[in-house]
Amino acid sequence: MVCVNLLVFFFMLRREVQINAGFTQVTSDKCVFVKIENNIIGGPASLSPEDVIHHGAFVSISNVPPAQRIHPSCPHNVAALFIIIYVDNNALSHNCDEHVEQFEASIAEDARI
Repeated sequence: MVCVNLLVFFFMLRREVQINAGFTQVTSDKCVFVKIENNIIGGPASLSPEDVIHHGAFVSISNVPPAQRIHPSCPHNVAALFIIIYVDNNALSHNCDEHVEQFEASIAEDARI
């Protein structure tokens, strides 16, 4: 029982840290956190997971010329970082180095994990 309580505590702590770092928890899978942003200068101010699902933001991913990018390392019109936290396996997938750097800085500043 102690092990289960520790896992729940760890997950709740990670959840709080992820949300404080600007991530959205996916409602269909509480173990998945996403940060999705427009990567075109002058494009939409925000891009939600719902925009991606309902309006197909990832369906038509295109390469963006470097001069038009918000995040220089991301060649696509959508910059994304996915963090998956399961009991026995964690993953991070991204197309934007700046998102990873921001996440690492947020974790270091929070200093709880």
